Amino acid sequence: MIINDIFKISEAISSPFHYIFKRNLSHYLYQKSVVAILTRVNEKRLREWYRPLDLIDAREFRGLVNSLFQPGDYHFSAMDIAVTINIAIGHYCDNEFNKISHEIIDFSYHFSCEIKESIIKSKLMRDGLADYGKNIALLDVNSERAKIEYLFKNKKALFKHYFSTFKNDNFNHSIRIWHQSNDHSWVDWNEKNSICININPYKIREGFFLVGFDYFDITNSESLYVASNKDGCEYFNEHLDDGLCVWVR
Repeated sequence: MIINDIFKISEAISSPFHYIFKRNLSHYLYQKSVVAILTRVNEKRLREWYRPLDLIDAREFRGLVNSLFQPGDYHFSAMDIAVTINIAIGHYCDNEFNKISHEIIDFSYHFSCEIKESIIKSKLMRDGLADYGKNIALLDVNSERAKIEYLFKNKKALFKHYFSTFKNDNFNHSIRIWHQSNDHSWVDWNEKNSICININPYKIREGFFLVGFDYFDITNSESLYVASNKDGCEYFNEHLDDGLCVWVR
């Protein structure tokens, strides 16, 4: 059965099931587009053995690209993609700006343009985004390269930008994140090497809890000892039997 046939069937289903079906189908097509874009350039290497298709298994990347199909005002940019890939493949651990840095940035411009074009060409995907309150015009594929390069050369700025994509100031709940300093490759729990952001504690986008970082719930005065991932979301100090443990002390 082709996609058009599926869509015609969905039109015949009464609301709210028609709405849910169409929205999920548009998300499915979007995910297929992401895989297709990565497959077409998979002969390229992003870092040593790391290839574009490997990003599908990276929670950081997966969480970012799927953020389009989550309610809210956030729309990712080419800069967000570059920063996310840098963190996902551990490029920041190299402590230098080099050829790999340029490759990641180039790829991020390419990916952002390709995903935007695929959405523009698909009415079903555009409608799905509209259901979530998203506007394809707000996907910035022309982030200033000099600003991306600055983030790649400054780890604190890199981490601050990455975690800012999770921020939701509608919530009072605050979490402190400790990270590496610009000079060292370990966490020293110095306050100047930390970031505080407000988040929705009930539903955190996947890619938030990362090995190599430490977390403290300011609101509840509670250190992180375990984090779990389930269905694209992550949970502070919850060990879910049917979820994946992604961080443990």
